Amino acid sequence: MKTISRALLFVLILSGACSSAWATLQLPSVFGDHMVLQRDQEIPVWGKADAGQAVTVQLLEVDNPRPLAQGFTQADAQGRWRIDLQEQPAGGPYRLVVRGGDVVTLDDVYLGEVWLCSGQSNMEWPVRLSNNADAEAMAADDPLIRHFDVPRTISPLPLDDTESVWTVASPSTVPHYTAVGYFFARELRNKLGVPVGLINSTWGGTRIEPWMPPHSLAEYPELLAEAEAAAEKARSFTGSVEEAATEVEREQEAYTRAVAERRRRVIEGGTGLADGWAEPGLDVSDWTNMAVPGNWEDSGIEEFDAFDGVVWYRRTFDIPASWVGRDLVLELGGIDDIDTTYVNGTEVGKTGFDAGDHWRKPRVYQVPGTLITGLRVTLAIRVGDWYYAGGFNGTARDILVRLAEPRPGSQETVVRLAGVWKAKIDAAGVAGPMPPAPASAALGDATNRTPTALYHGMIQPVLPYGIRGAIWYQGESNASEAERYRDLMPGLINAWRADWGDEAMPFGIVQLANFMEVRTDPRESAWAELRDAQLNTAKTMDNVGLAVIIDIGEADDIHPRNKQDVGSRLARWAMADAYGQEGVGWSGPMFDRAFFVDNKVIVTFDLFGSRLATRDGSAPAGFAVQDEMGTWHWAEARIEGDRVEVWCDEVPSPVAIRYAWADNPVSANLVNTEKLPASPFEASMPESE
Repeated sequence: MKTISRALLFVLILSGACSSAWATLQLPSVFGDHMVLQRDQEIPVWGKADAGQAVTVQLLEVDNPRPLAQGFTQADAQGRWRIDLQEQPAGGPYRLVVRGGDVVTLDDVYLGEVWLCSGQSNMEWPVRLSNNADAEAMAADDPLIRHFDVPRTISPLPLDDTESVWTVASPSTVPHYTAVGYFFARELRNKLGVPVGLINSTWGGTRIEPWMPPHSLAEYPELLAEAEAAAEKARSFTGSVEEAATEVEREQEAYTRAVAERRRRVIEGGTGLADGWAEPGLDVSDWTNMAVPGNWEDSGIEEFDAFDGVVWYRRTFDIPASWVGRDLVLELGGIDDIDTTYVNGTEVGKTGFDAGDHWRKPRVYQVPGTLITGLRVTLAIRVGDWYYAGGFNGTARDILVRLAEPRPGSQETVVRLAGVWKAKIDAAGVAGPMPPAPASAALGDATNRTPTALYHGMIQPVLPYGIRGAIWYQGESNASEAERYRDLMPGLINAWRADWGDEAMPFGIVQLANFMEVRTDPRESAWAELRDAQLNTAKTMDNVGLAVIIDIGEADDIHPRNKQDVGSRLARWAMADAYGQEGVGWSGPMFDRAFFVDNKVIVTFDLFGSRLATRDGSAPAGFAVQDEMGTWHWAEARIEGDRVEVWCDEVPSPVAIRYAWADNPVSANLVNTEKLPASPFEASMPESE
C-alpha cells in the first residue's frame, strides 16, 4: 500500500472510499503535548474510539492525582465522542489524561489565551522574513507562547483531523511562526501575563471563499454550486485507498514535472547571450524603454503583459574618472525570479532558483577593477521569471554601483542606476498560464481556490477547540471584488462564530497596507475599495476590530516586513475589546459621519478616548472632494477639536469626500495622539441633503 497522508485518508473515509472501525482511542492532533487550552471557558475534548466505548477525560496537576476537572461519556455508533470539561483559570503545567480502552497522556499543558490566526500570505508570513528577524529570534525566550501550524490542506469534504504538533517558542522555533500572530501573542503575554497559544491556519495567495463553510454561502448559489460539485465528485469516488493515493501522487508528480520544465526553460531558454546581448556597443535602438525598478507585467507595454520567460535589461552609465580600474560593488535589489548579470560583457554574478527567497533576494555582486577600463560602463542583466510578475522588485535606492573600498576622506559617491532602461524579450520564453495545481477525482478536483475547500481542510480539523477569538489578514486576492467582499467578510465571521458556538467571538481584521505606485492625482483604487469594505465590517459588527496599517506598507512589496506593528495594533484592539481593558487611543480615528455644509465637509470620527492630530504636525493631507460633475479634487483640511473641516476652492458644492483613497496614499497624515493612523474612508452626501 502506498503511503497516504492522514488528511487524505480522512477525506476517503468520509467519501466512502473505505470503511473503518476504530480499534484504538484517538484524539485530533490539535490535542498534544505543550498545547494551550482556553481559560475561563468550558474545554471541549473530542475524538474517536470503538462504538459504545466508555471514555473519561481528566485534567490533572502534575503531582496531584486529584483532577482539577473530569468528564465521562460513551462513544456513539460511529465511534465519536466529546466531553466538555468545566472551565478553569489560567495556569499549568497540567496533564490531560484520556482513557477509553487505551490511555492517552498529554503533558506540559497550560490554560491561557488561544487565538486562531488565518488568512493569506501576510498572516502566513514568518518571523524569519520580517524586520530584525535575527534579533527577534534570539529574544524569543518565552516558553509560554505556543504555536500549532495547520498544514496546507485542500478538501471538498470536512476533515476530522490534520497533521501537526504544538511547539514552544524558542530561538529555533519562532523564526517559523506566523509573524503577525507571534508579535500579537507577545503583546498579550506582556499585558495579561498568561500563556498564549496560536493556531496558525493560513495559505498565501488564497481568496476568502475557500475559507468559508457551506452554510455561509447561501446567498451565492454559484459559489455553493462549485463547492457542492467538488464534494459530490469526492463522495462518488469509488476507488480504493491505494488507487486514491496513486491518483493524488500522479497528479502531484505531473505538476512537479510541469513546474520543473517551466523553470528549465527559464534557466536555459533564449539566444540573447549567443547573440551578444551582454556585449558593449550593441545596437538597442529597437529595444523597449522599461522603468527600473518595476515589474514588466505592470509596465503597460502590451508585449510584456502576462509574459513569463526571459527578458534582458540593459543600460550604460558613466563613472567618475577616479573609479577606472578599481573594484566596484553592484547592488540591484530584488529580482523576480532569477538573473545573470554582466558588466562590459563579462558575468559578475547570478542568482538562481536554489537561492533562498530567490525572487526577493537582494543582488550584491562584486565587479573586478579589471573590467572597468573606461568611463562608460555597460550593464546587461538576463532576467528569468517563471510565474507572475517579473523584473526588479526593490526600491530605487536599492539600485546602484559604488566603490568597493572608497579612499579615506574622499568625496566619491555612489552612482544611482534606477530610471529608464532598455528591455527586450529573449527568443525563447514560457508565455502562457501556470501549470494547473494538482487536483484529482479523489479530492473532487478541488484546489485552494474552490469555495469551502480550505475551511474543510484547515478550519474544520480544529473545530471546536476552545479559542478566545480570531485574527484575520486577507483581502489582497479579492481586491478587485470589494462590493462582494462587503458581504463575504461578515458572512465568514458569523459562520465561524456559529461553528464555535460563540456569537460574540472577538474577530480582528488587518486592513490592507499601502502598496504599489504612488499617484499624484485623485483616482479610483481597488485596494481602497477593499479597505472600505473591511472598515464597513468593523463598524457594523460587534466585537470586530480593525488594525489600520496604511502607514507601514511598502510600495514595491505586497509583503511589508514590519509585522511588529501589525501584531501590536491587533493586540491594542484585543486588550480593549476582548479583555475589556480601559484605556485611550487603542485605535486610530475611525470615520463616523460627514456633514456637507455649503462649500465644506465636516467629518466626525470615533476617537476611542483620544484626540485628532497629524503625524508631522502640519495640516491634514490626503483628503479629496467630488464636484457635481463627478470629478475628484485634492482638498485642504484643518482640525477643529474632534472633527476635520475639508474644502476645495474649486468645488463650491462638494457631493462626496474621500480620505487616503489610493493604492498607496503616502500623503495621508491624520492620526490620533498615540500616532495610530486614521482609516481610509469614502462618504457621499445623503439624498436628503
